[in-house]
Amino acid sequence: MLNVAIVGAGGMGRRHAASFRETGEARLAAVIDPDREAAAALAGEQARVFATLEEALGECDVDAVDVCAPTPFHAALAVQALKAGKHLLLEKPMARTLEECDAIIEAARGSGRTAMVAHVLRFFPEFVRGKEAVDAGLVGEPAVVRTSRGGGMPRGQDSWYRDIAQSGGVVLDLIIHDFDWLRWVLGPAERVYARGLAHSGRDGQDYALVTIRFRSGAIAHVEGTWMRPAGFETRYEIAGTQGLLDFSSRDSATLRVLRFAAAGTRPAVEVPESPLAESPYTAQIRHFLHCVRTGEPPKVSLEDARAAVEIALGALESMRTGEPVALRYQES
Repeated sequence: MLNVAIVGAGGMGRRHAASFRETGEARLAAVIDPDREAAAALAGEQARVFATLEEALGECDVDAVDVCAPTPFHAALAVQALKAGKHLLLEKPMARTLEECDAIIEAARGSGRTAMVAHVLRFFPEFVRGKEAVDAGLVGEPAVVRTSRGGGMPRGQDSWYRDIAQSGGVVLDLIIHDFDWLRWVLGPAERVYARGLAHSGRDGQDYALVTIRFRSGAIAHVEGTWMRPAGFETRYEIAGTQGLLDFSSRDSATLRVLRFAAAGTRPAVEVPESPLAESPYTAQIRHFLHCVRTGEPPKVSLEDARAAVEIALGALESMRTGEPVALRYQES
């Protein structure tokens, strides 16, 4: 049974704790949060409560650290855990800057420990099926992809999400999900161009529209919003030379495959699919635990996570300057 310490007793920490418990393969040994009341509520009767990771590592038997703290603290906590010889699960985004991402990669190199960034979209059945459909050639060669994701602005301690300098806004905190998934499906990206509200100074409002060109020639249009008042929604379309993949979280038939008929003589055929599985968060954590046990590399490498951060930071820079930004760290 793996002993896990969770850093951060907010919404994501609670979600991860529930998933660790659901696997039956790990024990929550420690919860770290300066808000001791929140930490105690998450810890229950089994786990110990600490104000800092240093205290927890010094006083508690811990095998793995799960960092669910706000983004500005990711790099320091991740490096601390790895240098202490602990396995690491790190919430997305990997870090706020590329330099911080590099520090995490350097700490993980040669550590002999599993280190994984929690890009959970790779464990959502509809998004896994989308990649499988592309890999199987169901839509031919992908040409144009559209994704959309958003809801209201999340709440966090001291409203840190509202501070672009800390959170990176909707680009770095939210649609980085899509950046990672798009690289997984389409391969390396070459450049990015974006428009949005990140630098507008509008308190409590953020929206972004990001265009990415991939080395394959495919183009993606990625929309993200924290200005949708009624519920959270995700969508994607992948248009290729032979058809279209169409997914919307609003539909009961969650993934549709539309194929061009031979010689264009008949209407496209619609094949509804509704994949069922355990919670993607639990599936993600089960995968992390499997990698810890076996030594297999995680589905999401640290280099993958860094590349997604590069796209996000390039989009923020493009919004600031009004110019496209070339991407350099995009090897698959």
